[in-house]
Order: sequence, then C-alpha cells, then structure tokens
Amino acid sequence: MTERIGFIGVGLMGHGMAKNLLAKGHPLTFVAHRNRANLQDLLDGGAREAKSADALAEASDIVFLCVTGSPQVEANVYGERGLLAACRSGTMVVDCSTSEPDSTLRIRADFAAKGVEFVDAPLARTPREAEAGKLNVMVGATDAVLAKRRAAMEARGKDAWKPNRERKVSRALQAYAKMATSAAFGAVRDVDRLG
Repeated sequence: MTERIGFIGVGLMGHGMAKNLLAKGHPLTFVAHRNRANLQDLLDGGAREAKSADALAEASDIVFLCVTGSPQVEANVYGERGLLAACRSGTMVVDCSTSEPDSTLRIRADFAAKGVEFVDAPLARTPREAEAGKLNVMVGATDAVLAKRRAAMEARGKDAWKPNRERKVSRALQAYAKMATSAAFGAVRDVDRLG
C-alpha cells in the first residue's frame, strides 16, 4: 500500500521534497504558511491543502516536517491543534529541519508514548538538489523502521544514510555538512573578491 504523505514546510527545501514524493505516486497533503508562490504545481499534481497540522495528521501515514528549526518543530508538535495530539498509533513523523538534539530526543520520547515513531532525518545539499530529488538525507532510525518506510524516505532524496540509532549523531553530521558548505561558499566568495 502506498503511504499517504503529510508535509509541513513546503519552502525552499520542502517544496522539492514534496514534489518528488507526489511524483512517485504518494498521495500528498500539505500545510502552507505565508508564502503561497510555489504551491500551484503541487495542487496541479493532485496534492491537497490542509488548514492545520491536526487535519494533516488525520489524512497521513507519514508526516514530514521541513521547517526552520526546533522552535518551529515544537510549535507544530505541541501547539494548539498540533501533531502530538492528533497523530494516531502507527503514524511516522520525520523531522528534516535543522533541529537541536535535546529537543529531538524529547519529542521522540513524547511521540513514542503514543505509539508514533519520530525519525530524525536532517538534510545536506541545496534547494536545487531538493527539486532534482538528489538530497543527501541522514536518517536516525533503526533498521526495522527504515525498512518499513524506505520507499517514502528514498523518494525525496538521493541517499538515506543511517548513521546509527542515536539521533544526536545525525544532527552532528548535519552540523558538519553545514560547516563544510559554508566554508566552500566562503572560499568562492573570497576568490571572486580577489578576481
């Protein structure tokens, strides 16, 4: 059975991921925020818009979060009409945001008490690779969890690395990837300035 996907955060990185999940045949529901400029192709492709996180959760087997960071993740999880209250046992929530390890572990424990699997899956590369379906994804999950939902996890990116079961490891890898990318951009900027 093809999993129904919910997506919160269809911005620079999330839009490409959502588009690729939709193209691979996953029914997609999303929650939009202020910027609506990039939603039409998702709607034209058959995606549906939900007005709140809880409505999205009710229509989804897997919920992806791709928001700015831990404050936004926590608002979507713990806020009024949030995911924690709405997700049923057996749902998976996948956080692709730039989140703090301690927040990630606390949210995971709170979801686990409800029978919901919370997967830490930060990203590397850029919006261009997100649109092309070539993101690098660092997944903090057990082999059993990853195998159960592998098709959906791989539909949005090129690689699904599983560093190990400890979510802090995937967050550390993300931090190193961001530092390397920033250093590379800095070097290019310096060359341009000297050129």
